[in-house]
Amino acid sequence: MPTITLQVGQCGNQLGNTFWELLQRQKEQWGHGLLAREWFAERHSTATSGSNEPLLYPRLICVDSEAKVAGSWGGSSSSSIAPHQLHILGHAGCGNNWACGYHFGVSKPKQRGAAWSSSTEEHQNSQVEQVMEGIRREAEAAAGAVDFLLLASLAGGTGSGTGSALLQELADQFPASTLAAVAVAPGRTGDSPVQSINSCLAMQHLSQHAHAVLLLDNQALLDQLSSEARSSSNSSSSNSSSSSSAASQGQPRLVRKPAGAASNAPSPPAAAAAVLRGACLAGVNRLAAEALAGLLWPLSQQDALAGRSSVRQLVATVCADPLTKCVEVCSLSWPAAACGSTDDTWSNRVKQLSSRLPKFDLHNPRFRGQQGEPSLTAAVRRSSTGSFMRAAAESTLRLCQAGAYMHWYEQYGCSRHDIMAAADGTYDQAEAYLGLC
Repeated sequence: MPTITLQVGQCGNQLGNTFWELLQRQKEQWGHGLLAREWFAERHSTATSGSNEPLLYPRLICVDSEAKVAGSWGGSSSSSIAPHQLHILGHAGCGNNWACGYHFGVSKPKQRGAAWSSSTEEHQNSQVEQVMEGIRREAEAAAGAVDFLLLASLAGGTGSGTGSALLQELADQFPASTLAAVAVAPGRTGDSPVQSINSCLAMQHLSQHAHAVLLLDNQALLDQLSSEARSSSNSSSSNSSSSSSAASQGQPRLVRKPAGAASNAPSPPAAAAAVLRGACLAGVNRLAAEALAGLLWPLSQQDALAGRSSVRQLVATVCADPLTKCVEVCSLSWPAAACGSTDDTWSNRVKQLSSRLPKFDLHNPRFRGQQGEPSLTAAVRRSSTGSFMRAAAESTLRLCQAGAYMHWYEQYGCSRHDIMAAADGTYDQAEAYLGLC
């Protein structure tokens, strides 16, 4: 069954770019054929002469309030993963304001900073209506029932706000489709003082309209990236020590410094830290994309040929309970150096994976592996999701009681009462997760 992917906002497009690059490599390993039809659609090209084989392009729609990230697709070296539709809603962004992003979709502003109109005439020409028209065309081209996968952030303005408006429209216009959302939760410190408010407002729409929510914790991904960097650094140090020990058993040699070499060259741990800082965002996106690909890519040829939707399978097996539809996803790849080792087995990898998922729910695990590159992926419902929701709700209520930042939302029609209602609803959701054993 075809799945249409929507990337919304800066975070959603950054993660989606990495995700589709990984899917492209997976498609090449599986070969051209029916195995990739859930995510890719056929398109006959008249430019390629002498070949009757149709090209495959992703069932992908990119949406953003500015062209900074979504527009970078045009410069991609791999044109086969370029988006079929690209919608840039503006040029100034949404300023990490959920209400701005939401009303960016349901009405057109007269001017920046002015009150948003919600008249019927302007709603017909709204930004979301333009995107929905593109979605309808993509769904009609699929010639059958489709499912949807939304990638967005909870903390920003476009991803959380416009993503909520899109999810609401999808639920109204495609009631028979399965809606899954990939929600990127902010870290403990975060970049915005209103990230908790945006998270509560977005979680309210996710709980109402999405059938499954794949929660990716930025802080957990950063911790995993740091752990990999430390392991790599320790491995490099061990190899250096072994080489030095082996060399010391022979004749001593004078080590000369190459001409022009810097005297203050960083040590291996410092170099690893520099690489970590420079590639932090890329590394986090890589880990998140690996987890999503391991969960959503077909496991076998039979699954792909039978037209089974991985999104629907996820809802049926893990997110069947409407009160706890949020699952956390984590993935581990099989290291190339361990392929011939007898010490590193899948059982040990399961233990490592479970150690990264505190309070691992043994009654509701789902392990998936990527074809071609062995890996282990788990999607689990666990109580730590409730801890995140409760912390966001409590922070939002404190801001509401103090009246902080309320005018940011009120100018776009989102009142303090609306924000407090979203916080209360998020707090109620948290209780359901905290009750999981």
